[in-house]
Amino acid sequence: MFLNKKRRCLNLSFALINAIIIACVIPALAESEIPLTDNTSQAEYPDVAVDSNGNIHVAYSDDVDSDSREIWYTMLDSSGKKLIENTRITDDDNAHSVRPSICVDSNNKVHIVWQDQGGDAITYTKLNPYADDRNGDVAVSETITIVDEST
Repeated sequence: MFLNKKRRCLNLSFALINAIIIACVIPALAESEIPLTDNTSQAEYPDVAVDSNGNIHVAYSDDVDSDSREIWYTMLDSSGKKLIENTRITDDDNAHSVRPSICVDSNNKVHIVWQDQGGDAITYTKLNPYADDRNGDVAVSETITIVDEST
């Protein structure tokens, strides 16, 4: 009976410590914002995926350096530090590329599909972000692209 009380007390202590950690850490993480783009463009349609290393992959549509919307890609570590700066992955073809959807496979390869409104086609590309040095700069699109834009 004494051991049961001791175990219950120990379990209660662990539960209390976990509750304190969750109460202090989770809200601090949730309150921090990490801007990915500036206010000079109209970024929209973001989609997010997480790889097996805990890194965050973001695809979105933006008109930042073009007359048309293009698909952009960004990679962050689990704390929000940029590993790959915003990198345009679509060709500037004067057709709006919108509504990207992103996923990461078991080999940490990134798959992105989107609507290319020039021909109303669904377009696909496959990226290997680990081919980049991940130092926070813009990636060379040709370096990280495994499968070029295809419809």
